[in-house]
Amino acid sequence: MIGTWVRLDALASSVALAPSRDAARELVERAERAGELAALRARVTRLTHRHAEAAAMRVAVLAAACDWAHLAPTSPEPAEEAGEGLADLWAALGHRLDQPHFVALPALALHNWTTARKPRRHMPIDQLVRAEALVPVVRWTPADEPLGRLDRFLLATTRLEAHGVWLFRLADALAHTLATQGPDAPATATALRRLARVLHALRVQLLAEQRAVADAPASEQQRTVIAALARAAASPGEHAGRARPHSPRLVGPRPAGPRPVGPRAARDGGGAVRRGAAHLPATLEPPVLQAAEAALGTGARTGEASRQAVRRHLPATQRAWLTALERQCAPVRGLAPRGGPVSAAYHEARTSLIALRHSYAHLLHTAQSPSPGTGERQVA
Repeated sequence: MIGTWVRLDALASSVALAPSRDAARELVERAERAGELAALRARVTRLTHRHAEAAAMRVAVLAAACDWAHLAPTSPEPAEEAGEGLADLWAALGHRLDQPHFVALPALALHNWTTARKPRRHMPIDQLVRAEALVPVVRWTPADEPLGRLDRFLLATTRLEAHGVWLFRLADALAHTLATQGPDAPATATALRRLARVLHALRVQLLAEQRAVADAPASEQQRTVIAALARAAASPGEHAGRARPHSPRLVGPRPAGPRPVGPRAARDGGGAVRRGAAHLPATLEPPVLQAAEAALGTGARTGEASRQAVRRHLPATQRAWLTALERQCAPVRGLAPRGGPVSAAYHEARTSLIALRHSYAHLLHTAQSPSPGTGERQVA
């Protein structure tokens, strides 16, 4: 950030390091009284899209740290609870990005991590993540301390999305194959097997990331931030809505570990996933999982309203792509009862996706655990 927007960067960095929710709110209220947020609101229209995303990430940090992530920027609630300056800035950035509900995992993770140095040549994002060290723009842990669990969790999701670029490409290839050759073609089985291999590789990566998250120091405030994001996704009937207002709640599988997922669970549409063992709040659901579910037609949620609730935290272009992908891959959903090599490849891909969901839910559970105690390293 440059110019006047440096103030927002400094505010976000201070709020992220606040020891408690009340301390974080006091810092925001102080900036509100000084008129800093109102001054930034007047400059939103001059921002490029990239700089608007950077500003939105910092506003997302403010909302998450202050336990305001559940507020709807288009309603009068933000002005009443968070103050008019932040509410107006929040709404203006949402309008600028055509993404009013940006206080969620994509903004907090994907826009908060960058390379330590600028690469000498252009590289795909997955190669860039492997070749270059990533550093956070806004740290949730002091600079003189090791990265905490929240930082490690956000880094893990950033790497998951970076390596998931292959899944996006294969999902497009599957949609093209279904459109040109049909669901029974051998090329469909090949595309599904490739998709399963990528899902398996992503799960292996998550297991490695979970060990780093489990070893990282934990703080009560960082646990509270994750719990606040989980509550923000709650709607009638969702598990996160039952959490107490200011009590951190573990989301994902219990420490004893999730039940194993096998072919029968995949044929039944997820088995334990549908029963809530790998329930993921919409605000903390990675886009790569949403893409895989759109392509394969599996997951914990059903119904148009639920899909829209999960996707509302994504940019408009990504929401449109997921909707189109789901429509184009609809024929693949009829492969389950048919039998044969194509059906077997479909079952393999669905089983891999369900296992990946369990591993990610367990990573989320580990990030919310109170300390690096025993039992947390058990993986899905």
